[in-house]
Amino acid sequence: MASPLPSRTSILVAAARALGARIPEPELRNPDLLAEKLLGPDELEMIQAHPISAAFRPNGEEPAFEAIRLTMMMLIRTKFIDEKLKRAIDDGATQLVILGAGFDGRASRLHSLLQGVR
Repeated sequence: MASPLPSRTSILVAAARALGARIPEPELRNPDLLAEKLLGPDELEMIQAHPISAAFRPNGEEPAFEAIRLTMMMLIRTKFIDEKLKRAIDDGATQLVILGAGFDGRASRLHSLLQGVR
């Protein structure tokens, strides 16, 4: 039976995308601006032992190296998948399936690109 809670991994990935979306330079910023809005108190409690959680505490601690590393990996991953998706649609893809992506804001973020894509 599936757990009613999201996985800790999915929350960590969303937190990394959210932290990456805070990068001031637009060319470096993770484009997933929805990720942070998906992280409520219950989700942040589930990752409170991970170094990335410091960035979401009220005192706004600086993230540790492990958090920055995860953030950069998710930034690269997000931009890579977005690029491949855009290319697939330009090449005629008509259907998109996102698996295991409860915190993925891609469909919302790329709404105009996905017009006419099932």
